[in-house]
Amino acid sequence: MARDEENGHVVTVVSQEGQNVLVAVPMIGFPPGFQLPPGARVVLVSTPSGPGAKPIAQAMPGRVPSDALERRETLNLEGRQQVLQDATVIGEQPSVEGAPEEDIVWVVDPGDAEGPEQVIAVRVHPERR
Repeated sequence: MARDEENGHVVTVVSQEGQNVLVAVPMIGFPPGFQLPPGARVVLVSTPSGPGAKPIAQAMPGRVPSDALERRETLNLEGRQQVLQDATVIGEQPSVEGAPEEDIVWVVDPGDAEGPEQVIAVRVHPERR
């Protein structure tokens, strides 16, 4: 009978809910201070220094008003609500032939999280500003 090999990491248990344990792993690839709501989905990765959680993000094209960026207001793209955090990265899209003519809003996979989707980054179209 073949024996399955198991690979693993030592992690710290934060709490237990029934037969599930909640563990603490560092966030990798998130802006400093970014907050995830309970239920959001991430990718659990293995790195040389141990396990970590990386974002799953979806790009959404749209026009984001400048004042909404400055005030970090809630957006409404594709009929869905998105919220910018103080930690949301805002930058300019590279000027590349064939690039979309709209801003690109990167939204973290909400999974089962309640409330508006969390915006991890916004790339503003260079010709709009």
